[in-house]
Amino acid sequence: MGKKKWRVGHIQKERGVWAGVLIGIGGCANLYSPIKLLGAALFSIGLIAVIIENCSLYTGKIGFIRHKSELLVLSEMLLGNIIGAFLIGQLLSPLLFQKANEIMIQKLSSSWVLWFIKSIMCGILIYLAVDMFNKYKSLLVVVLPVFVFVMCGFEHCIANVFYLSVSKIISFKAIGFIITCIIGNTIGSLIATVLQNVVRKDYNEI
Repeated sequence: MGKKKWRVGHIQKERGVWAGVLIGIGGCANLYSPIKLLGAALFSIGLIAVIIENCSLYTGKIGFIRHKSELLVLSEMLLGNIIGAFLIGQLLSPLLFQKANEIMIQKLSSSWVLWFIKSIMCGILIYLAVDMFNKYKSLLVVVLPVFVFVMCGFEHCIANVFYLSVSKIISFKAIGFIITCIIGNTIGSLIATVLQNVVRKDYNEI
């Protein structure tokens, strides 16, 4: 039993690394884009690829957990995401350093309250993207929520690991920023789950 759990966790970490790389590629497309609208649309390639490749993205899974035993697997997944996003960021840093550095300096100059609020909103939108894809099997419903969160400047924890890696900013404030984003994304996704379940329950009782 213990060996099986270890194997599941190991697989999730491997899929998590690949998911982190794919989100980094989406972030790369966003950074390269000369137009914000186009960059927001292109960023969605990251989440689309994660879904198609059946990868394990923490922000796309946390809202769908049904038992506390899944938390350990999710932690393995999150670690894999961070590793993947960090590695692809290091690889692309020579190409994108200046723009990523400007963006991250601006992000880190904001308050943790704004980080938290923006992260919650991102968590809600990522949950919606995954949930709507599960229902309608259309990639269009993935693009729209991702487009909205990028345009609004909401904070995605794994994308921000990528941006920080590209910008080569390492500090206690940067670490606190990522932790805040992880917590906010988690809460946002769980809020969406709870509200959706309440609405479904009320609808079924009508």
